[in-house]
Amino acid sequence: MNCARPPQLSRRARTPRRRSDEILEAYERRSKLFAELHRHPPFILPSAWDVTSARAMVASGAAAVASSNGGHLDALLLGGKAAYRERAIDLVARIVNQVDVPVAADLETAFGDDLDEVVTTTTSLICAGAVGINLEDSGASSDSWPGPPLYTPAEQSRRIAAARSAAEQAGVTLFVNARIDVFLLSVGEPRGRLDDVITRAATYTHAGADGIFVPALLDLAALRAIADATALPINVAAVPGAPPVVDLVAAGVTRFTPGSERARALLAHAQSDPGRGGGQRDG
Repeated sequence: MNCARPPQLSRRARTPRRRSDEILEAYERRSKLFAELHRHPPFILPSAWDVTSARAMVASGAAAVASSNGGHLDALLLGGKAAYRERAIDLVARIVNQVDVPVAADLETAFGDDLDEVVTTTTSLICAGAVGINLEDSGASSDSWPGPPLYTPAEQSRRIAAARSAAEQAGVTLFVNARIDVFLLSVGEPRGRLDDVITRAATYTHAGADGIFVPALLDLAALRAIADATALPINVAAVPGAPPVVDLVAAGVTRFTPGSERARALLAHAQSDPGRGGGQRDG
């Protein structure tokens, strides 16, 4: 891991080389755990908007946390994309330094259309300590209008491959969660959206994605169809009014991304269930 400011994952090393080795080993331990959590549904991955909320989620039993950029919209409005990006990376670094669980980062659209920006942002998040990223296919540049506000499957595949390449260059294992915004943004005719998601999922898998996130889709039959079409773990947003977690798991969903209050309720319920899945800590 060649980082100017490596993550604070190991504090015991006495020499720069030993410290670098221990940081990489610590990163890979968290990365392995993060991937393993996807094999034991329900994996509840709450989003944290600051260090305090991240620590609260861990104290509530979360086995991993994700960063949320919702609290940084002021940076976008006042300082533009560059300030927004730096705030998002800084948030990940601060959370990683304060919790002892894997941390995933909301990469959004990598804060730019250019593939070099994808590589640069992914590398920065790896150096901040993120062992997973969420990369969405919405946010195509205004040049695409009046067309769909999504990157084409081919364009997004190149972006996923760029993120994967950044991890390979850093010498680490990174979980790339490909977010598909077809249902979230109501892209295309309703009857064709499920097929579009399945096509994108297959394309993104080939590009190197490790998981699929389909926000705004909670129809059990549709989720079952996606699960039958891909070997990758499926992530949904756990929102009020969603089907019971047990039904979503039966439909093939692995990972759940709830809001803060919903996260605490789900974690509390999971901790009270002796047969809980892999999304909670023991103890």
